[in-house]
Parts: sequence; structure tokens; C-alpha cells
Amino acid sequence: MKTQKFKASVLVVALIIVGIILVTALSVSLVSVKERNASMGASKTGIAFQNAQSGIESIMDALLKTPTPSTTKLSGLGNITCDESSGLTLLTSNANPNFSVEPKKQGEISMTCDDLVRDVASIKSTGSESGQERAVEAAVASMKLECTTIKSVAASGTVTQGCPIDYPNIVSGGCDSICLATQDNYIDIPTKKQTCSVATYLMGSGWCTGSTQNYVSAYATCCK
Repeated sequence: MKTQKFKASVLVVALIIVGIILVTALSVSLVSVKERNASMGASKTGIAFQNAQSGIESIMDALLKTPTPSTTKLSGLGNITCDESSGLTLLTSNANPNFSVEPKKQGEISMTCDDLVRDVASIKSTGSESGQERAVEAAVASMKLECTTIKSVAASGTVTQGCPIDYPNIVSGGCDSICLATQDNYIDIPTKKQTCSVATYLMGSGWCTGSTQNYVSAYATCCK
């Protein structure tokens, strides 16, 4: 009888020890799983933050490198897509789909894709990674240009008009002819000049016969 009670006591103690070991092992496993999940979550959050930063850099670069911010719409940014389907105006890069950037005017006023680049005052970039999102905001340097329009003296046939040193950037231009139809009306990119010419072959035969009827002048809007 004593032998049986001793064996039973040993069995109970053994079961208790095994139980303690199992509980300890399970606790360690649960802690390890939680730490691993936390580490993975932190890693995804970090990548989402990096994507948000990438959005700030990409959109800021596109905005500041726009040669004519006073006339370029948000829908006209190179390699950038402007989308309003979500109810917000969001800019995304064709090269990186992991961020979206919301542009705003001064005073946190929402914008549309038809608004001009020069009116962007701040941008909010949201980066994503496997369900995790992080947002970053940045102010945009003022891109409002000071401009002036300069017109050439009217002359025969073909004229050009460029920009002075203190207003070096030509953003638009046009032509004013006395009588003849305009044959050429364009901004020459290499020289940064508005070029105008008229169809002199139309002179005579009762059409624009005066001595100055083949005169044309060019005007250019120049900014700094």
C-alpha cells in the first residue's frame, strides 16, 4: 500500500513539473510571437514612412522644376498623375505607387487638378506598406512669379521678341499684325524668343497694299 502511494505521489509531482515546463514553454512562445509581430509591424510602419518621405521628395521635385508654374496645371506635371476620383485631389508618381500626395493652397484650402502649380502652398504625403500608413506634410516654397509683357516695334515680314535680364523666363507670347494673316506664331525654345511672321505672299491684288500692311509685332510675357 505504501509503495502504491509513493508511486502515485511521484506521478503527481512529475505531472506538476511537466505542467510547469509546458506553461513556461507556451509563455515563452507567446512572448516570442508577440515580439515578432511587433517587430514586423514596426518594419512595415518604417517602410510606410519612407514611402511617405519619397512622395514628398518626388512631388516637390516635380513642382519646383516646372518651368512655367504660372500656366501649368496640376494635371500637366510630367510623370505625375492627378486623380480626383476619391473625392480628394491626389498626386501619384508613375514610378512609385506606394504613396499619394494631397496638394493644398494657402490656408489649407483643397485644390483641383485644374489649379495651377504656382498656387500649391503645402503637400501632405501618405505612404503605405501592407496595410500600414504614415503621413508627412511639408510646405512648398512660393512659386508666384513676377511678370511683365514686352512688345516689339512693328516691322516688315518677321520679328522676334525676347526677355530682358531682369525678367529672364518667357512663359507666353503672341503676335499682332497690321493686315496680313500670321504665318508663324511660336516661342523658339533655344533662343527663348517669341517669333512672328506674316504671309507676305498675300500682298497685292487689292489685299493689304499699303506700305506698312505687311508689318507685324511680337509680344512676350516674361517672368522672374
